[in-house]
Amino acid sequence: VGHQCYTHKILTGRREQFSSLRQYGGLSGFPKPRESGHDAFIAGHASNSVSV
Repeated sequence: VGHQCYTHKILTGRREQFSSLRQYGGLSGFPKPRESGHDAFIAGHASNSVSV
């Protein structure tokens, strides 16, 4: 689930920006490839799934 990425954001160099989490112009609360190359995909509350 996307909101479980907070530790990932800290460990991938966004510690200094973490206080801006979920604020306008700040870090996203979910993985976001445009925010960092370490975020491989976008995920939300429902996470991602593969259609069968």
